Amino acid sequence: MKRVLAAVLGASLLLAGCGQSSTPAATSSDPYADGIDHSWTASTAEGQRIYSALSQGLKSQDFNIGLSITATNGWGPIELNTSNGEFRAGDGQPITLNGKVYPTGLGVHADSEIHIQATGLVTPACTRFQADVGIDDEIGDKGSVVFQVFADGVKLFDSGVMTGASATQHIDVGIGNKSDLRFVVTNAGDSYSFDHADWAGAAITCAAQTAPSVTLDKSSLDIYHLHTGTLHATFNNYPKGTVQLALARDPSSARTPYPLVLQTVQVDLSGAASETKDIVIAAPQPGGHYGDYTSDFLLTTTASGVPTQTIPVSLFERPISFTARFEPASVSGRIGETANTVLVVTADPPLESAQPIGIGFLDPDLDPVYGVPVFSFEFTGPVTGTGAEMRRPLVVKFNRRAYTDQPLPFVQTIDIGIAVHNITTGYRDPFYGPYPVARLTMTLLP
Repeated sequence: MKRVLAAVLGASLLLAGCGQSSTPAATSSDPYADGIDHSWTASTAEGQRIYSALSQGLKSQDFNIGLSITATNGWGPIELNTSNGEFRAGDGQPITLNGKVYPTGLGVHADSEIHIQATGLVTPACTRFQADVGIDDEIGDKGSVVFQVFADGVKLFDSGVMTGASATQHIDVGIGNKSDLRFVVTNAGDSYSFDHADWAGAAITCAAQTAPSVTLDKSSLDIYHLHTGTLHATFNNYPKGTVQLALARDPSSARTPYPLVLQTVQVDLSGAASETKDIVIAAPQPGGHYGDYTSDFLLTTTASGVPTQTIPVSLFERPISFTARFEPASVSGRIGETANTVLVVTADPPLESAQPIGIGFLDPDLDPVYGVPVFSFEFTGPVTGTGAEMRRPLVVKFNRRAYTDQPLPFVQTIDIGIAVHNITTGYRDPFYGPYPVARLTMTLLP
């Protein structure tokens, strides 16, 4: 704004452009006599420059966060490193408070506000705000303002009413881990006349921060059907808070993904420089195509609504290894008699609990003459045991000779396909292949 030396010398002339009134009259000394409102709102670029000046040249990208910086001023633009001046940009003078000249700072005019909001991660790298505040010496002892600093809605500083005759006040407040900062100058409830206010030497103390990152303990993972697999993810330089996780097919992969379920959809971080979390992925359904049980995936992390990293990982679904046997594996008897054995099925890795087991198919050699069985089978009890080993009692019936002239004893060894609930479904199963087989030797005695 226009400088009138007479004001400094004590003359009664108003400073043109500085002596605006809350109820302006159309006089030659009234800055609003032309009917034009010279209040000012910063553009995005201007807001960034203000932030850069406050944070000693750092930009929002130095903190890997999104920043929204808005600013308003009562009379022309906020000036960097000079007093407010007139309503045109760049018309200020060196910032001066009670005879001390400051090489840096912000020159504003009430009502004024600088509002900095973190729209992504809240960085702990900015820890303090410091400034000397007061009405610039170019006004003399006139004007009346109040300086205020808010962080996350909490007032950290209030200067009370300051005039051109007030002593300079110093601000030093902690702002670590705050996401919403407001630097306000009000007109102290009276007019806006002469309200040239300086944030002299204003600085947000910051240090450039290493980008948050996630590293996995492995780039591929085996997950067994009906089981889970665990990736160990190390989070580096993440602030305290919740990180969301998502798993998606890698669009560059030619493979068709099979159903996998990310069970760990978020992790809560303490703010430590490095901390490791378990990422659990489940395979509730059988895998994909014949011989191809892997897909390329992307694990995405999101913090405060902002995606922070996408990590490629290959996931392999493996079938459970089922084995079957009879105990005993050899039985004997005469025509019309029976013998007892137990069907034993093991699962590696184990299932959560024992599952129904039964016969999926019998070796065709069991019926050598016209489909009339020499031996027949009947389960005599329920499945017992655990998901690691399931047992079911079976009785073998000795029915007849294979041929009327067949000499006795008659010995036959057969392979019996075993079905495990609805998990193994036969030789057409693209994931498990043929049924697991148990071998049984039967002897028909004379």
